[in-house]
Amino acid sequence: MKTIAFLLLSLVLAASASFLSQAQQNNPHNGMWLAKFKGPTGTPVEARVVVKDSEGTWTGNTSSPFNPCFGLEWPFAVTRAAADNLEISVNMEKALSGCGTFDLKLKRTDDKTLEGEFSDGRKVILSRQ
Repeated sequence: MKTIAFLLLSLVLAASASFLSQAQQNNPHNGMWLAKFKGPTGTPVEARVVVKDSEGTWTGNTSSPFNPCFGLEWPFAVTRAAADNLEISVNMEKALSGCGTFDLKLKRTDDKTLEGEFSDGRKVILSRQ
């Protein structure tokens, strides 16, 4: 009886893993994006954003002598990907200890554009490259 229960549980887990893997690979936002936004001081900033299934990278085009976190490649996890939106959780800590994290919810405005806001209200626009 235990063997049958174990086999059934194994099949369910394998099917779930396969389904999740397929869903992540079908992320409609896969590819390279250019993010444009204003930095904390109001200076225009751009970043290269690469989405690949359930993860990606966020790389700013500028560095700062005042903030060593800028200009690094920050990894992120895709927390939600649907045809009309993309949600990511950027973990700057993985690039450099002490840099922090941020979450971003983006909505599709057309085939090549996603728009959202940082937690402080600054707008960000991603354009497909």
